[in-house]
Amino acid sequence: NAYGESVADLRYPPAALARLLLDAREPFAFITGGSHFTTLREGLADDIARTRNLVPLLDDPAAAAYLLPGAAWARRVSGMFANHLALAHPGRAHAILTHHSSGGYTVSVRAPMTSPDGADMLCRQFENGGGRKAAAGINSLPATAVEEFLRRFAEHFAGLKA
Repeated sequence: NAYGESVADLRYPPAALARLLLDAREPFAFITGGSHFTTLREGLADDIARTRNLVPLLDDPAAAAYLLPGAAWARRVSGMFANHLALAHPGRAHAILTHHSSGGYTVSVRAPMTSPDGADMLCRQFENGGGRKAAAGINSLPATAVEEFLRRFAEHFAGLKA
């Protein structure tokens, strides 16, 4: 079911999904007992497939940043996409900027897995940013601040790598 800007982005409202899981009584009953698990599995595969053709906004040895559109699939998969990139390129930091209906962006940052530090420090430089050392974010980055964010992101992680 993943992330979303609102419940409308999700395949199932969380309370409804919880009821389905509780009614199944055990995980395998949920998996084999109807179409709900298939809907989630196939939906996730479709969301992930949409990330395969994305071109990074920033791509250097220390850091890469991607821009996702303001679409439900992008909001659902943003965190998982960030984690996928971190695993695929453990020596590089990653940022995922997902367009928000307010006109700004939600930002997910992953520090390099080989040096899982600094994501929180970077994100705290922006209003409503924070998180953990290895994984942090910014709830609403104004569109006017994207270039500044990308500059600081590249400098921050290039500096940690040096």
